[in-house]
Amino acid sequence: MENIYTKVTKALDEKILGCKVKKINRDEDARQSISYLLHPGIPVQYSDDDYMCIEHEIQIDIWSDYELSIHGIIEKVIQLMKENGFELVSIRSDMYERDINIIHKPILFSYLEKLVKERGR
Repeated sequence: MENIYTKVTKALDEKILGCKVKKINRDEDARQSISYLLHPGIPVQYSDDDYMCIEHEIQIDIWSDYELSIHGIIEKVIQLMKENGFELVSIRSDMYERDINIIHKPILFSYLEKLVKERGR
C-alpha cells in the first residue's frame, strides 16, 4: 500500500506554494497556510469478492487573513495535486472564522490506489 500522507506532502511543496503546509492543523502564526487531512479509505472495484482499489479522500484547507487573496494559491494547490495523480472532487464555499479574522477554504480531492494482489490469494 502507498503512504498517502507522504504523497500529499510531496504534492503540496511549501517552496512552490509559498506558505506552511501542516497535517490537520493550520499554522496559527502565519498569515496564510495550508492544512490537510485524510478521510478513511474506501475499498472499491471488486473482483472475485475482493477489492482491487482503495479510494482515498483528502481534504485540503487553505487558511488566509481576510485581507489576502487566496485565488492564486487555490490554483497552485489544484495544479500540484492533479500533477501528482489526485482528482479534484469539489471546491467548497469560503468560511469566515470571525473570531480570528481568517478565511477558510476547503478543497476535496480523491486518489485511487490500485492494490497489487499476490496470485492465489
